[in-house]
Amino acid sequence: RNGASSVGTASEVTATPPAAAAATEATPLTAAFEDAPSSHDGATAFTVRLALSEAVSNTADDIRDNTFTVSGGTLSAVRAVDGRSDLWELTIAPSGAANVGLILNPGGTCDTPGTLCTGDGRTLSGGLALSIAAAPPAEPPAPLTARFDHVPAEHDGGTSFTLELVFSAAPQGMNNRAIRRALEVSGGWAWDMRRVDQDLAHRSFLVQPDGSGAVTVSLPPTADCAAPGAFCTAEGGRLETGIATRIAGPPASLSVADATVEEASGAVLEFAVTLNPRSTRAVTVDYATSDGTTTAGADYVHTEGTLRFATGETSKTVRVEVIDDSHDEGEETLTLTLSNVSGARIADGTATGTIENSDPLPRALMARFGRTAAVHVVEHVEERLQAPRAPGFRGRFAGRELRRGMERDMALSFLNQLGGGGGLQSPGGGVHGTAMAGSRIARAPGTPGLGGVAGMPGVAGGMMSGAPGPMSAPAGPAGGLFGGGLQSMGLGGDSLLTGSAFALNRETRHGGILSFWSRGAQSHFTGREEALSLGGNVRTSMFGADYQKGPLVTGLSLSHSRGLGEYLGVDGGQVASAVTGLYPWLGYKATDRVTVWGVAGYGAGGLLLTPEGGQALESGLSMAMTAAGTRGELVAGGAGGFDLAFKADALWVGTATDDVDGPAGRLKGTQAAVTRFRTGLEGSRGYTLGGRMSLTPSVEVGLRHDGGDAETGAGMDVGAGLVVSDPSTGLSVDVRVRTLLVHQAEGFRERGVALSLSYNQTPSTALGFVAKVAPSWGGQATSGAEALWGRDTMAGMGHGSFAQGNRIDGEIGYGLPVGSRFVGTPRVRFGTSEHGRDYRVGYALGVLNRKSLNFELGVDAQRRESPRQGSTDNGVVGRATVGW
Repeated sequence: RNGASSVGTASEVTATPPAAAAATEATPLTAAFEDAPSSHDGATAFTVRLALSEAVSNTADDIRDNTFTVSGGTLSAVRAVDGRSDLWELTIAPSGAANVGLILNPGGTCDTPGTLCTGDGRTLSGGLALSIAAAPPAEPPAPLTARFDHVPAEHDGGTSFTLELVFSAAPQGMNNRAIRRALEVSGGWAWDMRRVDQDLAHRSFLVQPDGSGAVTVSLPPTADCAAPGAFCTAEGGRLETGIATRIAGPPASLSVADATVEEASGAVLEFAVTLNPRSTRAVTVDYATSDGTTTAGADYVHTEGTLRFATGETSKTVRVEVIDDSHDEGEETLTLTLSNVSGARIADGTATGTIENSDPLPRALMARFGRTAAVHVVEHVEERLQAPRAPGFRGRFAGRELRRGMERDMALSFLNQLGGGGGLQSPGGGVHGTAMAGSRIARAPGTPGLGGVAGMPGVAGGMMSGAPGPMSAPAGPAGGLFGGGLQSMGLGGDSLLTGSAFALNRETRHGGILSFWSRGAQSHFTGREEALSLGGNVRTSMFGADYQKGPLVTGLSLSHSRGLGEYLGVDGGQVASAVTGLYPWLGYKATDRVTVWGVAGYGAGGLLLTPEGGQALESGLSMAMTAAGTRGELVAGGAGGFDLAFKADALWVGTATDDVDGPAGRLKGTQAAVTRFRTGLEGSRGYTLGGRMSLTPSVEVGLRHDGGDAETGAGMDVGAGLVVSDPSTGLSVDVRVRTLLVHQAEGFRERGVALSLSYNQTPSTALGFVAKVAPSWGGQATSGAEALWGRDTMAGMGHGSFAQGNRIDGEIGYGLPVGSRFVGTPRVRFGTSEHGRDYRVGYALGVLNRKSLNFELGVDAQRRESPRQGSTDNGVVGRATVGW
């Protein structure tokens, strides 16, 4: 009934009351099971209803305890449904996965416990059976599985690598952070977990190794899906089996570290080579050095070889010897390279070796050259402030005064020297017939003399002696700087520079005196800088003009200074320098006895440093200077009396060189500044000889203090001068010498000489003998003024001595009248430089009266010889000049 399914059979039994046995049959009591489940799960209690055809008088307990036989379970409760005694609910608790059997026992008598009995005594005559099968076990959920993908064979010990984690299904409730935290990593750590293509079952993450050891990554199994951090599917499938992967570390690797050392005697670059981790077998690797900005053999000793690491060794050292020198090459580098490894791999096979440099050159010589050149300018300004301003011309050439009647002797002497052994260019390409003044640089006994500066016959000889010195050598690189200059001519060397000068004074319409002049000076210095001994000569030639009106004098000087020096320290060599500059100056006579002055300017040029046995290093050189001073007359004795003057000046000089980096080597650009404060007394007295010639000797004593990047400290210098003039011949000679008597700086020596000759016989006419000499630097010019004016800009003025060479032009002629208004001058002209020689023979026609207009037209036949190119050119040159 009621749609219940039953297993078993039921029979209905007809009962006949005993008292009415003979009577007619009554309706039988029947029973049936209703709402029985089709199966049970072995654990959960279920109910079955028993439906009777009539109400019975049995109690629920009697039915529960006696009416049924139960197998595979327990009849735990019997309840009359809605109080009805003909419908009972049976509760059965299965005892396991076996079938549950329920049998309604057959009827006995109503007195028998458990027999279902109606009120009128009827019972069931037959039994009733029910069987409820156990339900088949439910299919368990599929377990969750996982794997690691894209696992590298090894890691490099330092770089993060990527792993992928792939699940068979998306783990329920696990985000990226939870999954990453669940990972177990040894030898590193995991980070940056993210989904791949938005797939919840596919993740990627990075692993960062913390060394060169193996890295292990694992994901442990899940025992309970209810536990925190469990990996389970939505159906309850758990990660029953954990997973793990191992990424091997790199094999033993070699690395070499950079090294740094300061250049010094015995300095060594030490490169550390390390093996990591320890190797269980022997390891070998080759090494070798190579040039960077250094040069093997000049800056360091080339080193190569093989390193052998025994089992368990982890470090070795490669030592590279540094070669010390005296010149500052700046920071230089070389490279050490590992190759041909056996038993390991090379992780970092190159290292840079850095040699830090703070050597004194070129600063040491540069500072001293700049100071000496600046002193030449200062001394000349002081001289010009005291120079006579009478209109006229005074001149000297190669130490010989210019006077009437000397033309033939001077020309023959010049041509004789020109065609002699000296020639226009010394065989050495350097300074011909010149001995640099000064004492020999101190050196240890047995130390060989240094090579010459471009064929110069000796720095250490006596002053202007011409005797060979220890620097004699074949042609050197400084020929480019000095070979075509003033000193290369066979004209007596020093005498051409210091013995050639002129001064032309002319009164202007406004009452002032306009002067054009030239001057030469030479000084020698020696000194020490740390362990470096050095010395040299500085020669300066100057051209310029000044104007005086009343107490004010203003001028402009074009100065060209050249230095030649040698040094001796851990090594030796020579330095040549040249600078050309413009120096405006101003003087003011505050009272009859007190004069103040100031000068400033800038120059540019070049420096050539030639290490002994090495190639020349050529650098640009610049110089700036400023100075101011005063001169006061304490005693004015007048003509023939004693004069005493007080002098004081302050000088600052700054020099700088450019960086050099080329095939010849490196030279660090540097700056040097020098100061000098000086005060002194100058005494002089005039004498008259024979009623015509005047003689004025002078003595000067000064105290000084030097500072900056050269010698520092206090000192005393002395000077002397002699002025001889003969009004009858127009000849005037001015000789001045100066020497440093004592100084706090050890080894500091300085001395100088200046010579001026003037001649004034017939300054108002262009007739008669004409002689000119005009050095130029960087271009062809006939005078210092044209060398300046011929340029569009000041750029390259000093560097021209390197780019185009030095040059000197000379002219000898004789002015003859042509009518009453013109003068004709037959002339011989020459020019020489390192690039070749020019010879000219020609004629010039100019105006005789040049007070308001100066005009000249000339034509020359020219022969040009170029020994370097092996060519000779002939031609005609025309020239026209006009001035007013």
